[in-house]
Amino acid sequence: SKDIYDSGKKLLQIINEILDVSRIDVGERQLNEGLVKMDGLIKGCLEFLSLKASENNLTITNLTENSIPNIVGEELAIKQVLINLLSNAIKYTPPGGRVTVSHETDGEGCLRISVTDTGIGLDEADIEKALSPFGQIETSLDRTSSGAGLGLTLADALIKLHSGRLELFSQKGVGTTATIVFPPSRVSRSEGSTPQSAHSGRK
Repeated sequence: SKDIYDSGKKLLQIINEILDVSRIDVGERQLNEGLVKMDGLIKGCLEFLSLKASENNLTITNLTENSIPNIVGEELAIKQVLINLLSNAIKYTPPGGRVTVSHETDGEGCLRISVTDTGIGLDEADIEKALSPFGQIETSLDRTSSGAGLGLTLADALIKLHSGRLELFSQKGVGTTATIVFPPSRVSRSEGSTPQSAHSGRK
């Protein structure tokens, strides 16, 4: 009966992801915005997935600790994106591998948060497939986990709602880096303050 419960839970998750994507497609999804404390959010996501990571004998490194700026955006959406990227990294990295979370502020003032793995890697056709709705990448590591393949489509859509973007860089057999990029208008300069543009009538 645990199997029934588990597959029921998976099905529910898939249905929710499909509903989320279709809501975003028709432009109904509104962001519930506030100041998102990224340090705690990333730690929380890693904690949530720590059991899965240790089961897979993976080393998880968080390089963002105590140094990442906060974001003006929707906490739930950003959490959903990061959990998607992290669980993909964990799922596609063979035992003994590494998953690293890092960040940087680029020359334009965008905040880039990257999840890098030493996983199976993707070629260009795989990347295209991974970013298209329902595109599951078939691999030997997929045996234990199946989904609708909506993870990255949903992550991409949720980041676009924040006027940001999702970038995937991958090499077959080397690993993958998934990066979410937030525009400068979303990056909070200091604790507890919001950037000026957050108060203007931006969508």
